[in-house]
Amino acid sequence: MPKLLSVDEVTAYRDRGYHFPIDALSASEVADFRRKLEDYEAGSGGPIKAEMRHRSHVLFTWIDEMIRHPKILDAMEDLLGPNILCWNTSFFIKEARDSGFVSWHQDATYWGLSSSDVATAWIAISPAQQGFRLHEVHCRNPPEPGQARGHLRPEQPPHPRSGDRS
Repeated sequence: MPKLLSVDEVTAYRDRGYHFPIDALSASEVADFRRKLEDYEAGSGGPIKAEMRHRSHVLFTWIDEMIRHPKILDAMEDLLGPNILCWNTSFFIKEARDSGFVSWHQDATYWGLSSSDVATAWIAISPAQQGFRLHEVHCRNPPEPGQARGHLRPEQPPHPRSGDRS
């Protein structure tokens, strides 16, 4: 019996390869995590640098706290079972009016792990822009390395709000 997700949500995840949204953090918890990131950026003189954006859970205690949040762990356990390892954390910060994007890809293809029995938890700490569509990806037949299967793309030109990070 799943701890957080319903049986139907777990089944849908296994069929589609993704599931969202999950309300794992309260608005006050999200605001606190965002404030800690912004405090760090203010203290370091600007946006978090590339070398600090990866494996951040070993650098920042508040990110270590986030990845150990009971609801996040419960959702991961529903998908993967009770033996969970956080292998990496990464910030994907998109500043307001930044036209960049990340093409859809299947991370497990590139990680070089011995098993593709992995899941990623994407945690938004600011409102995401409207107008983006997720192209459905079926994970039953993973692509060969270097091949992408769908992508995120704007349905219409984005209208970013000042200070918005998505």
